Amino acid sequence: MKVLIVNHYAYAPFQHGGVRHFMLAKELQRLGHETLIVSTSFFHKSQSETRLEPGEKHRLETIDGVRFLWLKTPPYKGNGVGRIRNMLSFAWQVLRRSGFPSDFAPDVVYSSSPQLLSSLAAERLARKLGVPHVFEIRDLWPQTFVDLGNWSPSHPWIRMLDLIQRHLYRRADHVVSTLPSAAPYIVEHGGRKEAITWITNGIDLREAPEPKPLADNGRPFVLAHAGVHAVSTGLDVALDAAGILIAKGRGADIEFVFWGSGPEKARQLNRIENEGLTNVVFHDPVPKSEIHDKLAVADGFLLTRAPSPIHRWGISPHKLADYFAAKRPVVFSVDSEWNPVAEVNAGTTALPGDAASLADAIVRLVDTPVDERRSMAERGYDFMKSEMEIRILGSRLERVLKSVVIDTRSQGIPGS
Repeated sequence: MKVLIVNHYAYAPFQHGGVRHFMLAKELQRLGHETLIVSTSFFHKSQSETRLEPGEKHRLETIDGVRFLWLKTPPYKGNGVGRIRNMLSFAWQVLRRSGFPSDFAPDVVYSSSPQLLSSLAAERLARKLGVPHVFEIRDLWPQTFVDLGNWSPSHPWIRMLDLIQRHLYRRADHVVSTLPSAAPYIVEHGGRKEAITWITNGIDLREAPEPKPLADNGRPFVLAHAGVHAVSTGLDVALDAAGILIAKGRGADIEFVFWGSGPEKARQLNRIENEGLTNVVFHDPVPKSEIHDKLAVADGFLLTRAPSPIHRWGISPHKLADYFAAKRPVVFSVDSEWNPVAEVNAGTTALPGDAASLADAIVRLVDTPVDERRSMAERGYDFMKSEMEIRILGSRLERVLKSVVIDTRSQGIPGS
């Protein structure tokens, strides 16, 4: 098969961010298929141009064997009108096949949210080419705006996105969700229950170094977090917990280490200084290719989310696979029914948004004998190998793609 992957925000290993589609494309190629990832050259996390020179409109580039097509889109700052213009530009170029190589005629189009406009363009393109369209949903737009951003369901922008998502769910030959409990939502908004597959985010263990042994050398316990500093990730409750631990006399033996960037980081840095949180250290983000070396310094990891109804559909953070792969226990603080940390006893769990509960869960982990913490880490590692390793996820995706291609061809009609 030739698989066209459309993701406005696809990242390569040298960038800091999730590389889900790079890994899936590489695995599909190992399975004998040809792939092309179409993305923007404007890097959202830094809000800067990263791949194209002045005057270039697009560029084909092969990165570690995976072919990318970078499309030039307008720059923007923040999340205002400029970003919408950027989305519209990308979607229009996808629909027009701007810069697409003439030697690549896809058998299937695979598009990914959260940017629904690009998936709408990908769906239209698939129909034009007479091939199936598989729609991947990673964030439930526009529901995320309503539940996390406090937007009114009656806002014109929300209504428009709702119409688009319903159209995409109805028209998709198959829907892939990274969220373990999203099927009822998808069905409610037009999807077919029998045409939904859960494929979580994961990791390629072949690209990860061998985990370093969990030491017990008497130094402060390092609790680490890697990821964006945003309202949704709920890191303020971690800073609150750090303050509680200082007040309880545990500030010297438990250190919080954060790698990342985001809109909340500057304010949180001020909190560290103003509140005297001497047990918290912030670092710059690092590329995905370097993250495993950074995580190796930790004794445990922290996974938090701000409390929100959106989490009833589950979560699928890239970092959880990285944490388990590093063979360290995890403190889990998310209001999600899907909690693999508790499911396999790979760490401790705290009430989401509750600093006192989080501080208690951290202390419980720190005070757990090191042999038991090693056992927790092994259980998390085994779970990751059986449920989150890219060879498993890639094979699952291959089955979905083959199925829709065969179904479409057997019907003998353009698209489906």
